[in-house]
Amino acid sequence: MATTQIAEKTGRSSTMLWFKQCQRCEGDLYLDRDMYGPFVACLQCGYYLTDTQVKTILATGRLEPERKEGQMKEAVLVA
Repeated sequence: MATTQIAEKTGRSSTMLWFKQCQRCEGDLYLDRDMYGPFVACLQCGYYLTDTQVKTILATGRLEPERKEGQMKEAVLVA
């Protein structure tokens, strides 16, 4: 059941947070809703996720696959 459905049924407001998941600044993401529907944005830099990214994070809880211990992010070299 989606967070917004739970809030509507119980009359309580809750906020879903994902720590250190922003792909732009590695900040914290939060789920909110406005007149256009639900959205996920970063608390620190204000970056908004695309609809595809929102579906991914709501379904899996993460934007990127989990890395094994000791495995680092891939570096991108621009020449």
